Amino acid sequence: AVKVLNHKATKPEMVKIVRECACLERLDHPSVISVLAHGRVGTALYCIVMERCAGGELFDLVSSLPLPPEHTARRIFCELLDAVGHCHSRGIAHRDIKLENVLLTESGAVKLIDFGLAHQYDPAHAGGWDRSTLLTEVVGSQNYAAPEVSAGCGYDGFRADMWSSGVVLYTLLAGTFPYHECIAPVEVDVEGLPAEAVGLVKALLEADPARRPTAGVARRHGW
Repeated sequence: AVKVLNHKATKPEMVKIVRECACLERLDHPSVISVLAHGRVGTALYCIVMERCAGGELFDLVSSLPLPPEHTARRIFCELLDAVGHCHSRGIAHRDIKLENVLLTESGAVKLIDFGLAHQYDPAHAGGWDRSTLLTEVVGSQNYAAPEVSAGCGYDGFRADMWSSGVVLYTLLAGTFPYHECIAPVEVDVEGLPAEAVGLVKALLEADPARRPTAGVARRHGW
């Protein structure tokens, strides 16, 4: 697959593509899209050549009823959590996790894509990543954005990613969004969801970001 951008495009578009390349060069995980090459072609284009994913978007899988069986949803979500956990281990908050940004290979394996809105944290003196300063850019897609992102009051990128991952899980299981552009959500409606998954869904869609699980903790959930 090839993403092509005219290098005379707007500055924000160029910032996004440069940011995406910088992030992807830091990542190396089977559930994150691989970049084979990137750069300018001639004088007119900037291209990113990525591995091909013949299975389409996860959005297409969820949109074409019936919904995938629970064991398939579980496998897909676990692979997504592995991808998100890898990003966070490299200090990268994706900030636009959604069904359309999860591709599937021909065999159904997950590939997380589109790092144009990602944020790279600086290393902390004591190890890990310095997340002491809250992010303020209101980015991402409204139906997937954490309430603190939509409110524009400052947010932690990793914790916002976990909310968005929770929205993906909910839609995988229910076929609809848990909320619609809701800044201060009430408790999520879990009626009809698999009983074993309810606790995980509620934890990820926790209004208090400090109480949301990390990708690693979510991955170890009993569901």
